[in-house]
Amino acid sequence: MGKYAAMYECAIHAYVLMGNHVHFLLSASGGGGATRLLASVCEAHPRSIGEAHGGESVQWEADCEASTIHVRRHLLACMRYIELNPVRAGLVRRPGDYRWSSYAANALGRDDAFVSPHAFY
Repeated sequence: MGKYAAMYECAIHAYVLMGNHVHFLLSASGGGGATRLLASVCEAHPRSIGEAHGGESVQWEADCEASTIHVRRHLLACMRYIELNPVRAGLVRRPGDYRWSSYAANALGRDDAFVSPHAFY
């Protein structure tokens, strides 16, 4: 994720990697950067899950949704939605218990090489 963010000039402000989908809140410096980052992650993430669990790679559907948000109105709501996804899915009781999200960086101030705090945050 960090490699693709740097490659496509994107700053990731919040994320969660789920078994069957990902959520990102990001800012892209150049045109098309967000689309290329998401396409790269959607290709690489299922393969890495398969390798980690000794199984075959699975393919995700090519569905990708991207929305532009009004930062002052929606930044914190989007971050909250993303970082609470594992709780809503019943994977953990508290968002800080889920290893594959930006919660620890944004809520607890822990270092996370993937997270670039948004200027408004």
